Amino acid sequence: MPYDLAISIGSVGTPALLASLVPRGGAVVWGEGYWQRQPDSPLLAALGADRDELASLEGMLARGAAAGLVPGRPVTSSQADWDAYEDAWADNGERFAAGHAGEPGAGEFLEWIRAGRRRYREQGGRGTLGFALMPFTRG
Repeated sequence: MPYDLAISIGSVGTPALLASLVPRGGAVVWGEGYWQRQPDSPLLAALGADRDELASLEGMLARGAAAGLVPGRPVTSSQADWDAYEDAWADNGERFAAGHAGEPGAGEFLEWIRAGRRRYREQGGRGTLGFALMPFTRG
């Protein structure tokens, strides 16, 4: 039975999968990270990623179109929104690690969080990574 709406935000859903869940005229919302600009090699190495892992905003629209979806108006995070998200993510992780100091894995977890902060603030993530909510209708 198809659904009227299929949503995947920062998850494993793809436009093709979401399109398969709704009938013609059904709605899809796909939320995913994207490259605001092409990432450089040092950032990719720090992320453990490759250029094909994310698309540009235009590439996201193309993926939806290839799945038979008609795009609405994308909603993208502002730089201030993205900064607040990254800062909250790192701050929460550091607080958790401090509250579990001495426990197995806490030191490794703290280093992972701090590496994430460096990737964003010092190694080119800021201004390269973005996040978009892509509304579509199945054609």
